[in-house]
Amino acid sequence: MLGIKQCNIDVYGTIKTLGYLIMVLVIIMVQDSIAKSDISPSGNDAEQLLRHPEVIQDLIRQHKITGDQIPYPHWSANGCIACHEEEASSTNKKLKTGDINKLCNNCHKTEDSHSIIHPVEVRPSDKMFSRMPKDFSDAIKRSNGKMNCLTCHSVEQTCSDDREKVRSLNPLFFRGGSYEDDRTRLCFYCHDEGQYERLNPHKQIKKDGSINEQSCYVCHENMPDAESITNIGQLYFNVEDNYSSVEDDYSLMCNGCHPWKPHPGGTFSFQKSKVINHLVVPPDKMMRQLQHSDIYLPLEPGTKRVFCGTCHNVHEKGVIKRKAAAQGAGSKHFLRDQDLCVHCHAK
Repeated sequence: MLGIKQCNIDVYGTIKTLGYLIMVLVIIMVQDSIAKSDISPSGNDAEQLLRHPEVIQDLIRQHKITGDQIPYPHWSANGCIACHEEEASSTNKKLKTGDINKLCNNCHKTEDSHSIIHPVEVRPSDKMFSRMPKDFSDAIKRSNGKMNCLTCHSVEQTCSDDREKVRSLNPLFFRGGSYEDDRTRLCFYCHDEGQYERLNPHKQIKKDGSINEQSCYVCHENMPDAESITNIGQLYFNVEDNYSSVEDDYSLMCNGCHPWKPHPGGTFSFQKSKVINHLVVPPDKMMRQLQHSDIYLPLEPGTKRVFCGTCHNVHEKGVIKRKAAAQGAGSKHFLRDQDLCVHCHAK
């Protein structure tokens, strides 16, 4: 009996020791996480953000930095630390993670991590492989035969000795050229041009007057009911109903085709010293004005932020049936009202 009791004591002691070790490890990990999250965009913090790009999206969500404050590592002599574990060289190319898409999305997630740009982690067909140039197919083979960010973007160009000259010719480091004259030419390295037709998602009514459902699915996960819009607070592609193909940032649906800046809905400066960002939660006074507006000015579900669809009615005239929500359909720049500012701001 004594032997059994002694054995139980030893097991208990071992478990207790392991518990202490786990607790210490957790504390260390939490402290390290807190230390990284405390990085703020001032002083030498641009370098810190490059060294710890995995915290960038958290800092944006916490409103500690804006998208404009993300340091740009490409074409920079000291930008290697954003992607590489140590100082990169011809003999050391070890990356922070083997997941290329995850690595790129540390910085680019706010704009480009959705299928409207191009899906990733998909295997091109044999016909596509037969069309594409060798450097494209080689890039895919290096990623286990699947598409990733490096399929179309040749990041190694940004590391060349004459990087400034290369940058002036191909600023987005596309494989095979800058495609400044025709961006879709890049698409036809994989896709059959004869079967390709660019879809305008804003053309939503066929000649016979029926709805072109194909255009709806560009932005909607499921086919919405044009009659179901009931109030200002309910968005017609509601997250809870899986109507939207983008879950966390509705403006991403628009950025895929409309990336241009400056823009009043993004970062737009009327004065050099003052940057205005409209994609925020309106203050209480504006919220009350919106509730009493005679037109439908929806906010992003969940966050209640202003997003592109707040000011722009992207539907063709005749699609939406409710008068307040149909306001501005087919108008110039798709604006819900040409005198739009007064619905939030006092004259």
